[in-house]
Order: sequence, then C-alpha cells, then structure tokens
Amino acid sequence: PTDSMITVFFTAYSPDGLIYFRGSQDNGDFISLELRNGSVVFKFYLGGESSVVVQSKKKSYNDGRTHTIRAIRTKQEGALQVDSEADRVTLTAPGANSALNVGDGNHFVGGVPASFNISKWERFDIQWRGFFGCISSVKPSQFNELDLDNPVRSQRKQPGCLMDGDRLHTTDRVIGFPHPGYFVVSGISMNTNSSLAFDFRTREANATLLFQSSRLATYHRREREASEGQGYLAFYLYQGYLVAHLGTDPAQRSKLVTLRTDAKLNDGHLHAVFLSRDGETVRLIVNDRLVANGTLSETAEIGSPRAQMFIGGFPDKVKPTSTEIPSSVPMIGCISDIYLNFKRVPLIPEVHNATIGMCKLEDPRPHAEEPLQADSGGESRRTADRLSVQLAAPTVELRGSMQVVNGPFSVQAMGSNLVLVPTRPPPEMNTDAPTDAPTDEEPTTTIEEATTQPTVPSPTCIAPPHRTSDKPGAARFGVTKRSHFRVTFPRKDDISFERFSLSFSFRTSKPNGMLWVWANYKNYTRYFNLSLAEGRLELTIKGHKEPMVMRIQEGLLDDNEWHTVKINKADKELRLQVDDLSTSEKRVPNPGVVRKRMFVGGISPQHEKILEMRGLDPKFPNFDGCISDFVLDGITYDLLTPTELARDVVPCVQPTPASYVYDEGYFTFDPPTYQGNVLQLGVEFRSGKANGWILALLEEKKSSTRVGLRLIAGKILFEVVIDGVKKYVHDYDSAEAPTCDGQWHHISVTLDGAKDEFIIIFDGDRVAISLDGTLTLKDFTKLKELPLHVGGLSARTLKNLDDGSQQRNSSLRGCFGRLQAGGADLAFETANTSHKVLLRECFYEDKTD
Repeated sequence: PTDSMITVFFTAYSPDGLIYFRGSQDNGDFISLELRNGSVVFKFYLGGESSVVVQSKKKSYNDGRTHTIRAIRTKQEGALQVDSEADRVTLTAPGANSALNVGDGNHFVGGVPASFNISKWERFDIQWRGFFGCISSVKPSQFNELDLDNPVRSQRKQPGCLMDGDRLHTTDRVIGFPHPGYFVVSGISMNTNSSLAFDFRTREANATLLFQSSRLATYHRREREASEGQGYLAFYLYQGYLVAHLGTDPAQRSKLVTLRTDAKLNDGHLHAVFLSRDGETVRLIVNDRLVANGTLSETAEIGSPRAQMFIGGFPDKVKPTSTEIPSSVPMIGCISDIYLNFKRVPLIPEVHNATIGMCKLEDPRPHAEEPLQADSGGESRRTADRLSVQLAAPTVELRGSMQVVNGPFSVQAMGSNLVLVPTRPPPEMNTDAPTDAPTDEEPTTTIEEATTQPTVPSPTCIAPPHRTSDKPGAARFGVTKRSHFRVTFPRKDDISFERFSLSFSFRTSKPNGMLWVWANYKNYTRYFNLSLAEGRLELTIKGHKEPMVMRIQEGLLDDNEWHTVKINKADKELRLQVDDLSTSEKRVPNPGVVRKRMFVGGISPQHEKILEMRGLDPKFPNFDGCISDFVLDGITYDLLTPTELARDVVPCVQPTPASYVYDEGYFTFDPPTYQGNVLQLGVEFRSGKANGWILALLEEKKSSTRVGLRLIAGKILFEVVIDGVKKYVHDYDSAEAPTCDGQWHHISVTLDGAKDEFIIIFDGDRVAISLDGTLTLKDFTKLKELPLHVGGLSARTLKNLDDGSQQRNSSLRGCFGRLQAGGADLAFETANTSHKVLLRECFYEDKTD
C-alpha cells in the first residue's frame, strides 16, 4: 500500500527498545517504531533509496506515563506525532518508490525473538531489544487492532497494565546497574517503630546503595522544593564493608547512628539487609544475622514520602554532602526487594538510568534455569540472570503468637507492633564510619629538600601470581579482535581430517564467534569452521562442493555458562553434540585441509587478508570468551603455552572488581571534574613491569601540555609540561615499597593551586612539596581541560610525544582497581575509549590485606 497509519498507546521506563516492527525478509521493506534515548523514532524503507527516519522533538517519553503515537505514511512522506500536535515531525523519503511491500510478515511488538534474522536491516540501526514497559494498543490501519492478549508466541510478557496514578506500576522487584547510573523514587519515613529492608549484590568495593536526605532539593520535579521532613539515611559499601547511617545531624553524635558489618559483602553473592528502629535502638541485620546495633537518642521521624530516595547512585547535578555519605561511588550490580515496614516499596521511578527487572551481574553460584512462558515457542533466550529472591526481611516461621527468626534474635508480635528481641548478647561491633581524611598533618618540605634525597637502585620486578580459574587451564580469548591459538602438528601423520575426535569446553556472553577453524589456509576453499551463530552452535564443512552446515538448534549457548562440545568423525560420518542436548549426525565430505595446524578461537590476521583478497566474508568474528579442556584424539592441549603459538590470549577468570590492561592497552576518559584549582588523581594498580604509564592528562593530537605519571626502571616519575616546557618533575623511589613487585599499590598525586604545593601518597606514605609558584592559574586552566588516560596511551598519542623517552611506548601491563579524579571515584565502564583491556577481569590473585 502507498498509505498507512499506525496508532500505538504505550508506557515505558526504558530509554531504548523496539515498540513495533513489520518487514519482509524477501525485499527488505519494513516499517518500525522504536524508543531511542527517550525519543520516539519512526522508520520505513520502500526499496531502492527510499527510506526515512523521523524522530520526535521530545526526549522524555520513557517517563512511565501513557503516550500516544500516530505514525502516518503517505507515499514517501512520513509524519510522526506523539501525544499532541506540539510534537509532530514530517519528513519525505528520497528516491522514486512509494509503496510498502511487506507481504504477510508478522507484527512484532516490544521486541523480536533471538532466532529472528535481522541481517536484512542491519544498516538501518534498528533498536531491536531493550523495551521495558507496557504497550496497551497497536492499531495498524490495514488491520484490526492487534490482539496482544493472544499472540502467536511471546517472551517475558504479562497481561494488563497496572497504573499508579498517572505512572506505570511495575511488579518487578529488581533494579540492575550494569553501568554507573541511578534510580530515583519517592522518599520514605522511619519513626521509632519501623524497619527498612532490601537485597543487593555487587563485586564493587565502593558503591552507593540507598540514600535519602532532607538537605537535598527534589530532583527533576516540575517544582523543585526542599525535601520535607528531617534527617537522612544512607547505605553504602566502603572497601567492601556495608555502612549504614541514620540520623538528623551528622555533626552531633547523639543525633546520628552509624553501623557497619564486620565482613566484606562485595563477593557477588546476594545479601539481605534489614535495618530496624525500635525506640532509641537501631539494629542492622545482614543475612539473618545481627551484625551491629547502636543508640539514636533523637526520637523524631526521619524522612518524608515527599522527599526522594536515590538508589544505586546520583544524577550528575545531585551532589550529596560528604558528611552524610562519605563515599558516593555509583553501584555496578543489583538492588532488589525494597521493603518498608514489611510492605514492598513499588519501583516507580521519577527519573532513572538503570535496568528494571533484570540483573546482568553474573552470579558466582550455580543456579537453575528459570522456565519460560508456555507460549514461548522454544525460541526465547534463557532468563537465568533474572534475580529471584524472596522478602528481604529475616526468614521467619510462625509459632503461636511468636515469630522466631533464624538468627541470633527473634521478632515478637505485640499487638500490631513487631519488636526485635536478641536471643543472645551480640558480639562487639565496630560502628565507626570510614573516612579518607588524614588524621595527622604531614610536614611540608621544599623542592630543594625533596630532590636532594638519596635514591636507591630500582628493585627486581616480580610477575604477580595468577588467579585460579573456575576451570583449570582455561584460556581467555577476545582481549583483541585478532586473538587466537595455533595448534601445530610436527608430522602430517599426527592428524587426519578423515577420522578424528575433538572436545572442549567454552563459555561466553557473545552470540557470535569462531571457536575452531581447520582449513587449507592458502585459499580457504576447503575447511571445518565451528562457530556460534546467534547463540547456537554451527559447524560448516566445505569440500569440493557447496558448504554443508550442521546446527544444534536446542538451547542458547551465549549465557556465560560452561558448555562442552564433542565432535567425532569417522570417514564421512560426523557426530556433533553439546552438553546433554540432542546429537546432530550427518554424512559429510572429507575436506583436504592442511594437516600441520589448526586454529582455536579464530583466525590469524594473515588469513583475514587472504579472505579479503578473495572477496570472502569471515561471517563470524573471532571468539570472545573462555575455552578449556581442548582434547584432540585423546591429547590435551594447553591453550596458553607455548606463548609463540598464542596471540593475545590470557588466563580466564570469573569477573573481578579490578580491570586488566594488556600490552598497548589503555582507558581514556573525558576531562574529569575538579574542585577549584586542585587536580587530584589516584589509582590502585598491580604489575610486574618496571616501565609503563600509570596515569596521564593530555590531548591525543597535541601532547605539549600534559601531566604524566609513569614507571621508569621501577621508579615513579611525575611531570607537568606546559607548552613544551617542563614546569615540574618529581622522582619518587622507595625500597620499602617497590612498585613492580607484583603486589597491589595505591598512588595519589595532587597539584594544589590554592596551597601552591604538590602532594604524592604512595601506599600511605605522604610527601608534600612546595611548588614555589611554578604553576600559574592559566596553567591550571589548561590542565583541567585535558582527557584522562589510565594504564597506557594510544599509538597516535605516543607518536606525538615530544620528550624523547625510550620508555614512552609502554603500557603498564597489569590490573587497575579503584580510580579517582578530583576526589571522586570513576568507574572504568564510563571510559570514552578503551583498547586491549578486560573490563572487570583481572587474572591476578585477589588483593592481600
């Protein structure tokens, strides 16, 4: 048809996601509605050059309120209206085509199945997944209103849309923070007979959990107002320990109680937190165990429903005071099941940058797969990464008039009140709040005094020990796009392509990637290629004729769980099996492949060039994940050694708090925010290298103005260069704390323009040196505008360096932990660019206390 219209009523909390799609696999014509960064986007393609993208003016349609979309196509003209004429945009597609030919294509609402082939439309950048919300009506003009209650198949769909006032009420209990974000809801209040409970899991040592304060003005409301009520509450992790504050004035000890756990909780496991306020007594219970209690003599009600509670972090414009929450680092992880007085707090965000209903943090414990809906049709992805947890209050069982808790206390019912009664005296708890403030003033020395200190020879470097993998000997591929391992055979008779057996295990979260390739590498006309294709295993065998493909359709294998592949070939009979799923058997050709070598995890750059010269598409990228237990004809091969056979392959580990920087690797961030003319940078690092960049502030194309912190021959060199002139240089060396000994170290450097001094802190050893007016205010202005680099510099930046250093081309290969700039923590996930790094995968052993 040349004319069509679609009307959709929807409510959403996700900034991105597919609302509606219909297209033809034959000719590629399609029409779609999607959310992108909160805007509604209307797209269609009519063949040839006739395509159009119409985007709404507003970018706030993921606010949980109901909105109406009217998308009208009149020949080549596309008109999009959301709610009213005030947001109406019309554009005309180029080209001569005017008819939309989608045949009998299905209507997809809210997303598409994982098995749906989207290759026809990849160039149109359609937002296929991510929608979270409610679609109550879809009315295409050529059809009756779609029956959303009775689809052909669906996944993660629930009937009905429950509204709370004018906002969508979600029954989900989980908030996921796969990257730094926030989730803002209406506030709560706690009187002298109340409780607050929630669950969380994370691997971050420092993380914001919950925060509410009467000092903060409401955020993102039409009328900004000071929060009603008084006082504040804060839950956060500091160095892995849970800290809770409750009170009305952080400056008066009698009006504040601070409780903390005696064990670290950043282990990636689920933890249940329960805080009770009973008269003047405040108790903190974690995982059904009383861990701390304190006295709050202030009896006033704390908080107000008209205030706002911040979950997981803070928007950029919200700055809580450090006296109320000393560590406001955003959380990477999940928070769920928030209960106030044993009633669940609904997750109705006023504003958010988080994932509702899903937790992407990998659970370190085995868990059963969550069943899908009956009408899923077997095509849906696994949902084992969804949290399934119960009431966050302590586990209770009813015994007459008493509720007994499985822990060192009981909850006794007295009328309508619940009173916590310890069953035995609690152990002594440390209730002191952590602080970064120095307790003693360090003496300040002059530059002359510091530079005349005797130096010591640089220490011998020690490579850090490797962490134990969840599978011994497992190899991590994907540090770069070209990582692979070459399996070689000294004699041709060592292997036969006519008869062989192969098995190995793998795990990955990526749906596509080459696992194993065996070919005639000069021209790639004959080969075995075992790959993941959209999460399913696919083996392609190419002999003299057309390629033959074997697939295991049952189950999706990109769930980051270990799976075992077995291939047995006897003459022309080949059997392929994954785990305990169904076996695929076929008669296949005997490709005349090279008998000297095969490749694991992908192909080499030389072979990529051969494919390019022949005009062939590799179809799949090299593998990004872990492979272990590679056994060929009964012989087990180590995929990590010898190193000359491995390219960009490292040991495989479970996710960790720290990130890994490989050779030539680096992270790059936008210019940090500083407090006035005080430039502070700090990071935890662990390396066995004597040379390499730790931190730097500089532009890629122009490095004549920069701040550099690096290791040279095991010594720390700090320098400030302004317009090619070295304004300040400081060498730091300590025999008591060598830098490349394979242990964790923390370094912090500060240029304080207000005090005219330079401060370096290395593993707690603080040295302050007067700058003697070396840096001007203009110099500080230039430095504050420079991007931050961590672990190394890009090849282009290194080429532009003008210092002539022989050590300048080195990344500091190793692991990097807590990163700070301007006194605030920076998450590595927020880096603008990164190269040759493993995010949250440090294969060195854990920190040693």
